Amino acid sequence: MIKVSLVKKVFLLAFVFAFAQISVAESDAEKHNSTQMNASVYSAESKQEGGVKVLFIGNSITIHGPAAQIGWTNYWGMAASAREKDYVHIVVRELEKRLKRKVDYKVSNYATFEREFNNWDWSKTEELAKWNPDILIFALGENVQSLQNDAQKKAWRDAFKRLLGVFIDGRETKPLTVVRGSFWPNAKKDWAMEDAAKAYSARFVKADIYRTPGMDAKGMGFTHSGVIAHPGDKGMQEIASRILKGLFNE
Repeated sequence: MIKVSLVKKVFLLAFVFAFAQISVAESDAEKHNSTQMNASVYSAESKQEGGVKVLFIGNSITIHGPAAQIGWTNYWGMAASAREKDYVHIVVRELEKRLKRKVDYKVSNYATFEREFNNWDWSKTEELAKWNPDILIFALGENVQSLQNDAQKKAWRDAFKRLLGVFIDGRETKPLTVVRGSFWPNAKKDWAMEDAAKAYSARFVKADIYRTPGMDAKGMGFTHSGVIAHPGDKGMQEIASRILKGLFNE
């Protein structure tokens, strides 16, 4: 039997430890150098009295304020070239066109929920739910840590299901709800969100288009790789189109 020297044992343990560190779950945001996004919680709203009430809950793709350190100077969905070109405002315009009514909307950045869903302060969500939206659009997942096993998948599913429930349970008139899958392809996260959506008869639409040429923000003048990894104008349009198809069951 070959004896392993103390030095070799130490080296082997160091290697195992290093491998374990590399294998620690990381979010898709970390993989795409987007950890500097969503440093603060951003929100926006319109005030259209009597309008159809639409609530968008997402992350930096949905709304992000100025962040000079990454070359982002805007206050809308990253990385659209203009407010009217992010998916939120495309959906709002199309809803007004199709419904022939004004849309009163709120937009809320829930990146902190993605990162802390296991220890979330649900009172924050309950306060927002009191607005009683007619239409709910969820676009989450990118900042959730990588789901390594079934237990982690179910934990994200259950937290996301509870999130849906805060806005839907107990409502006499159920809001029309669409859940958008992750922009950066992630089958495990999509499974969890789709499974949660089924429990509330919400419509799930896939949006894993990051690897499709032209969907990110390459060539739009951004220099930070994390910003570039977000949907550009074409990506935003495609996300909006998929959400609209879900809303109108097309």
